[in-house]
Amino acid sequence: MATPFNNYTTKAKEAIHRAHQLAVERGQNQVSVVHLLAALLSQEESMVVPMLEQVEIDVAHLSDSVFEMIEGTTGATAVSPSFQLYLTPELVRVFEAAPRIAASFNDQFVSPEHLVLGLVEHPGPASEILTRFRLDRTALARVLTDIKEGKIRDVEEPKKPRALSRF
Repeated sequence: MATPFNNYTTKAKEAIHRAHQLAVERGQNQVSVVHLLAALLSQEESMVVPMLEQVEIDVAHLSDSVFEMIEGTTGATAVSPSFQLYLTPELVRVFEAAPRIAASFNDQFVSPEHLVLGLVEHPGPASEILTRFRLDRTALARVLTDIKEGKIRDVEEPKKPRALSRF
């Protein structure tokens, strides 16, 4: 059997690692779909935020809501320093679906864009919050297709103001 994340891009692996870190930093013993969504939303130089902006999602408001959800789950799951982290069943389903989603776009590797589509597709806390923000999987998939076909070229534009706003 292949290594679980063997066919994931570096950016996808970074997002998964960041999701893990978010859980550890908060003393939580489960890495959930919400941790992954938070990691994807905060990832630099990823296509996820520009894709969400293309379907007119208020990314700043979405990010705030996602981080509030993560903070709100701290109490009951505090663990000792010698703890073991578990993936929630919803997150496992997203990881299992990601290669299929990538293949549906004729992509050999799973990227952050495929992970966000997996989050939208699978019932759970992440898809619930994305639904609240009226994120439509079909529209998001169309944006990804348009980007890949070169129909949308300005997806890189929003990056500059966000990067400058940090200074």
